[in-house]
Amino acid sequence: MTAKQQKLLLWISALLLIINLSALATLGYHLLKEQNKETAQNESETAGNFGGPAFNGRYFRDQLNLTEAQMEAFREVNLRFRSEASALQQELNQIRKNMLEELTAQNADSIRLGQLADALGKQHARLKIITFRYYLDINRFCTAPQKEQLKDIFKVFFDTETVKGNPGPGKYRNGQGWRRINQQ
Repeated sequence: MTAKQQKLLLWISALLLIINLSALATLGYHLLKEQNKETAQNESETAGNFGGPAFNGRYFRDQLNLTEAQMEAFREVNLRFRSEASALQQELNQIRKNMLEELTAQNADSIRLGQLADALGKQHARLKIITFRYYLDINRFCTAPQKEQLKDIFKVFFDTETVKGNPGPGKYRNGQGWRRINQQ
């Protein structure tokens, strides 16, 4: 090879290196951005969407028209719930992070991914259980009209877990059979 050809190959190699580094940096940036977006979303949805600023003590007090005695009981219940939910949310976020790392590994292990998915499901189930307990604890000190209002408040969160999107044309167009398909 001539010196000119070697110089050309050197420049081409340098250019390819720069392109590869740029591609990796872009991929890393987007993965980090997506992870940060998911973390922020999870933080705002802590424990069934109760982590947002709208669902604090003032919100429940105003929506349910709680008395001072009820507010005292609510504070105790709310503190316990938020503490447990926050710890669980951190665990869920760590499992999701581990799943992403395993998924993007050069030799992703489907058995490990299955174990992580199981762990995620178990933690999510625990989160649901403490959310149910939170509802029942609040429900205990509510009057009949407050219980109806509490049901409406929580209904919003359970309605959001329905399947989103359009199942497409055909006999499932109006959602008929949509759940059956997803359960298979």
